[in-house]
Amino acid sequence: KVCVLDTTTCTTTATDGTFTLLLPASAETGITIEHASFTSVLIALATGTADQIGYVFGVRDALSSTARYSGAGMTYPDNNTAFITVSASSDANGLGITQKRPSMIA
Repeated sequence: KVCVLDTTTCTTTATDGTFTLLLPASAETGITIEHASFTSVLIALATGTADQIGYVFGVRDALSSTARYSGAGMTYPDNNTAFITVSASSDANGLGITQKRPSMIA
């Protein structure tokens, strides 16, 4: 299930994981991605006025997350704690960041 942050506007993904979701224009918002077999994530987004397509969001399977955090001495899932991760990627020539993907793993 994919939802616009702090709303009841949600959709489900197709079998290949793709989805379409209407977000408010020119807003600082976010989406949540939830599935029983995967780590739930909150992704912050700043929208413009043009359609934004082609985003790719990776989510870790729940068992992998449990093992990863256990190895660091933490419990996952933990309803009292959230984990923040940030990743970035550069263009093909390594000349600057083209994608920034902060996410909150709840």
